Amino acid sequence: MNLDAIKTIRIHNYKWNKVKATKFANNFINIISKKYPAGLDSNVYFVLPGFEHVTKHQPIVEFNPVEGIWELSTTDLFKQPLIK
Repeated sequence: MNLDAIKTIRIHNYKWNKVKATKFANNFINIISKKYPAGLDSNVYFVLPGFEHVTKHQPIVEFNPVEGIWELSTTDLFKQPLIK
C-alpha cells in the first residue's frame, strides 16, 4: 500500500480513517485481480473511481511484475521536469 494514495483517499472522502480508506482501495484491487490475474501490458494502470480529477498523488492500481500482484500506487499528472 502506498501511504500517499491512502492519504489522498482519506482527504477526498471527508477524513475517512485509515482502515476505511484501505478497505475501499482493497475492494478495487480484488476486483481487478480477479479480472486480470496475470496483469496487462506494461504501463497500464487503473485509476480508482472518483479520483480521475486528482492531479497530485492520484491513487492508481498497477501491476507489479516482480511480485506478480496488483498494488496501490500513485501518479502525479502534469509533473514537469526542471529544465535548466
